[in-house]
Amino acid sequence: MLKKILILSLVVMAGVSPFLPRVFADNASWKPLLAERVWNQTSFRNERLTFNANVSAPMKRNGIVFVSNLSAQCTNLGTCDKIDLSIIKDGKSQLIPAVDQQFLNPSFAMAQKGKFIFFTKSLSKDVWFDAFLVDPNTGNIHPFTSLARKHNELSFVSFSTSGDRLYTSLLQTNNTTKKVQSSLTGKSMDGSYEEREISFMLNAPWQQVMDAYNDRLLVKFQFSGGNKQLWMIEPASQKMAAIPNTWTEPQADILFAHFLTDGSVVFFQNYTLFTYRPGIDKEPVSHGAAKLSWNTNPNATVQIAGDAMSWVDVNRHLYVHTSSGVINLQMVKEGSVHLEKDAVYFADEKGTWKYTFASKKYESTPFLVTDVRETLRTGLDTKGNVWFENTTNQNLVKLGYGTNPVLSDVSHVIWKGTDGALYQATLATILSMQKSNNVFEGGFTPGTRVKAIGDSRVYMFGNDGQLHWIVSETVASTIFGTQWNKGIVEVPPTFLWRYANGVNVESDQAIKSL
Repeated sequence: MLKKILILSLVVMAGVSPFLPRVFADNASWKPLLAERVWNQTSFRNERLTFNANVSAPMKRNGIVFVSNLSAQCTNLGTCDKIDLSIIKDGKSQLIPAVDQQFLNPSFAMAQKGKFIFFTKSLSKDVWFDAFLVDPNTGNIHPFTSLARKHNELSFVSFSTSGDRLYTSLLQTNNTTKKVQSSLTGKSMDGSYEEREISFMLNAPWQQVMDAYNDRLLVKFQFSGGNKQLWMIEPASQKMAAIPNTWTEPQADILFAHFLTDGSVVFFQNYTLFTYRPGIDKEPVSHGAAKLSWNTNPNATVQIAGDAMSWVDVNRHLYVHTSSGVINLQMVKEGSVHLEKDAVYFADEKGTWKYTFASKKYESTPFLVTDVRETLRTGLDTKGNVWFENTTNQNLVKLGYGTNPVLSDVSHVIWKGTDGALYQATLATILSMQKSNNVFEGGFTPGTRVKAIGDSRVYMFGNDGQLHWIVSETVASTIFGTQWNKGIVEVPPTFLWRYANGVNVESDQAIKSL
């Protein structure tokens, strides 16, 4: 009965959801973020941005920061399943309208294997959707592929990407029996490969593509009685087989099934963690003590970054699974965990911490870290203050107050204020510069500002040991903050003759190459 209701609801959704305009890579544009208020501080500038009051807190996926709103194209708020995304980078934003809200599901993100993929429903009745890929370096949008709609297809359920291929689960009507069933399709980015009904040996009423890697698929089958089972499918060789002992009772489920980079499989079955190495293990290996919490929505506690996965159990114990095995850390504060590929950050009753997987060592942090970009970190203290830290030069700056701070790039931190508004801090370039161990004649180090007595021109030492003239006060303020003229070392003119003159500093970007 549950299965019939589920299938019916999807068919209804397919019928009532409006088809919305297709997004094209060449019609998107970056626009400067607008602010309704600005506060200039010594080494940064804060802005209250002009997003509407219903905007989400900033989120980050595969290095790209975004916020979301219910789509402006929704006419029926009760049935509309579309959102508008705004990608944020370098103090600018790019609007992507009418994205399917499945994009926000952590399981959907996991299935894209490190790619920022989104899709929109197509205007054409002959096409299900158009999928797009966002370049993590530039933020630019590129078409990935689209999926044609056959006459007997009712709705699509899920998809996953592997390399340049997209694999999709569809609901369709069997041409012979007229019953609703599910099928799998595959299509390459350039359209040179397309295959329909990959799961040709077994037509379960419901098939969800949970992950794809090296053209192997992990697919959860759900049968008419509500039982589930995890299958591995290889489209190229047309091989498919159930993973042993994954038959699951109707009231239970299989969650977060995914491949690691070594080809092994990790998943939760009935809240217990299992791992499986195809061709090596006869059956999945249970990690009995490592369980999901049944008191919390799994999507709110499970995080995946590369081969690492973290979660918190019912007793608030933090677990991490990596390619090396399961790590049982300790009790943590609710909502305090942030996972990166190489480490996990969290808070407990004694403080805030970083645990590095390779070294197996704990490190105290000055605040609860919520985002990391190379050697830069941002996060919150116990009072809700937003902080920024450069771990190489020990710059530690309090930026404001709020929740969910993330680094949209090396020069900007975005967070949600307690008033519901989005705030952005634009950092002076000197804050995010890498520390150098170079020491030049006279004890000067890279970044030091000097000027000759009686001369207004200010120079900066570069990593190359040369003097670089900062061409204007505007450039100096961008690099060093509003008090850029403080701390300048004055020396006799003859002293500067000891150093060669390098290229002029004409922008904050210029010093990154000095």
